[in-house]
Amino acid sequence: MRRKTRDFGHLKLIVFFILVAVLLPKFINARSTDELGAFSDGETGIKLCARINNGYEDALRFSVTNDQGFASDVIVAKDTCKTIGTQAANYTIREYLPQEYELISVSGGTVSEDATSFVATAEGQYAVIYENTYSSKPYLHNFGYTSVTNTATVAEVKFEANGGKGSMQTQSYGINSQEPLSTNSFTRGGYTFAGWNTKRDGTGTSYTDGQQIAFSAGGELKLYAQWDYVERIANTVIAEQANDPFHVDFTKPAVISDDITIANGNGISTYTETTPDGNTNPVYYYRGVVDNNNVIFADYCWKIIRTTASGGTKLIYNGVPSVHDGIKYCDATGEDASIGKSSMNQNDNSPTDAWYMYGTRYVARDEEDIQAAGTVYGKSVSWNVYYGRYTLQDTFTVSDWSTDYETIAHNYRYTCGSSSTTCSSVKYMVQISRYTGLYDNFSITLSAGESSYEIAKAKMLTNNNDSKAKKMIDDWYAVNMAGHVSATDDTMVEGKTDYSNRLEQEVFCNDREVATGPLKQSYDAGEYELGKLRIYSTYAGYERNRVAVDDSLTASGKNYVPSLGCANAERDLFSTASAEYGNKALKYPVGMITTDETNMASFDNSKGYGGMNYDSYLNAGDHLLVATPGTFFTSAGGSCSLGSCTGTADRDGISALVRPVISLKELTTFHGGDGTVDNPYIVE
Repeated sequence: MRRKTRDFGHLKLIVFFILVAVLLPKFINARSTDELGAFSDGETGIKLCARINNGYEDALRFSVTNDQGFASDVIVAKDTCKTIGTQAANYTIREYLPQEYELISVSGGTVSEDATSFVATAEGQYAVIYENTYSSKPYLHNFGYTSVTNTATVAEVKFEANGGKGSMQTQSYGINSQEPLSTNSFTRGGYTFAGWNTKRDGTGTSYTDGQQIAFSAGGELKLYAQWDYVERIANTVIAEQANDPFHVDFTKPAVISDDITIANGNGISTYTETTPDGNTNPVYYYRGVVDNNNVIFADYCWKIIRTTASGGTKLIYNGVPSVHDGIKYCDATGEDASIGKSSMNQNDNSPTDAWYMYGTRYVARDEEDIQAAGTVYGKSVSWNVYYGRYTLQDTFTVSDWSTDYETIAHNYRYTCGSSSTTCSSVKYMVQISRYTGLYDNFSITLSAGESSYEIAKAKMLTNNNDSKAKKMIDDWYAVNMAGHVSATDDTMVEGKTDYSNRLEQEVFCNDREVATGPLKQSYDAGEYELGKLRIYSTYAGYERNRVAVDDSLTASGKNYVPSLGCANAERDLFSTASAEYGNKALKYPVGMITTDETNMASFDNSKGYGGMNYDSYLNAGDHLLVATPGTFFTSAGGSCSLGSCTGTADRDGISALVRPVISLKELTTFHGGDGTVDNPYIVE
């Protein structure tokens, strides 16, 4: 009896252990499900939980991958859960374990090939049990729990400005719930809002502002704002932004200031000009630190310099548009803002070398034998055809060059270079210095009966030859604006446009009027200060825009006010053959900016470093070549500092940015834009 009782006791123990082995995991699994990872009402997403019973690990690592292939790792600390929000329709959850763990059972899901992780792909809850193979303990060592719910419960709409400004919050939608799109709050100067589209260029699905929409599945919808041009006449747009008329002090740079008297015209100012054809419309010009004068025309960027009295809009080249997120920007600087670099001409030893076009080129030669005592000078010359000889008239003989050179510069400029009063060719002094030696005294030679410098001057001023800079501009225009095959072949390229009929014929004034010095020929009282070492010539454009008084000239009569007129329109106002006025010497309606215009823009080197405005819109970070000749001092062009380089000839290899200038016709319209770098005006 006692043996039977003992046997029955052993049997009960065996049954107990079997039940423990079978039911314990399920008990633990159920208990863990209740205590760790259960979803509360309305909770969505993916819940990852870590039940760790072995004391070795402090956390589990899960990999979560959506149906678009985007994966992320999630670390879950021991005995805690993490819930992550979801947007895609399906997810794969993988749990990683050290190699010493063996997967014992999975409630749902599938086992990976290496059997050290499980994959959950369907909606539901999962319990996963692993056992440490190095341990003899039969109970659970590691427990992972994941819950996957319906992940397609939310859709999002994101709004893109697409060239506009402002911001809009992402809009969330519940599945199958119909709601209106958020009302547009983006703005874009020069455009009106035209709705939404799923593609930036408007070729996708369109939506109206506030349209009711619903989503049957989750995900993301990106909508791009669409914009319609607002057509506005260019002159009107510019005039509406102009400052009230006031006096601009051109001796001072325009600066950023709320006080308009301190700002010296910073912004858009007004100027009254009478053109050669009698137009007196007000001119609006951009001055100083401005950021609203950018234009795209003919697929190139330009900056507005000013309007014209005939109703046009004058532009200066500013490079090729850059593209950011499908939007064209006008942000070129340095050489990219030009068609290249050049001097006005390849030489520097003739007055013609600082001109846009010229005729006969008289070379100025350095003289070292005209200072000796006894050298004869004359106020004029006569020409004897029979003998082929010049004779000096109304003469003056050098006694002491150091005291006589000013008298000669003021009154006597012709010489045979000796004590003789007759010669077969005669020299006309174009630069006179107190000193002898190289680069001090220069002359041009008259011959073959040229009885005065005026005759030579007239020959120089004919517009028969292109300067180096003009040829560069014309060649660029022929291909890029006129649509020609090449600079030498006027054949049109199929599909290209000739933009010439969109432009005014007047281009610019290459003012070659001499203001002071030997090239002027006549002498005005008070024109030179006494005792100056060198007496040379300056041109009118340079003179009226100077601020720093030149060391060889007085400030008498100088008002430092730029002019948009052209004193010698038939000679110096460059226009095409079809223009009503001007010299009609241009093949194309394109030219260069003038010193007067750079002064109005508060960017001109004639002021010296103290008067420059490096923040002026004309500053592209390098020298700017301008059409206006500056001085004839040793060489044809003046020095070139960062600013405008007055008609600079190739003096010591000096070159500067070449930026073509054009003028849009009256009534040209801007199709949208506000003139900023990232929203330029568009001319179609």
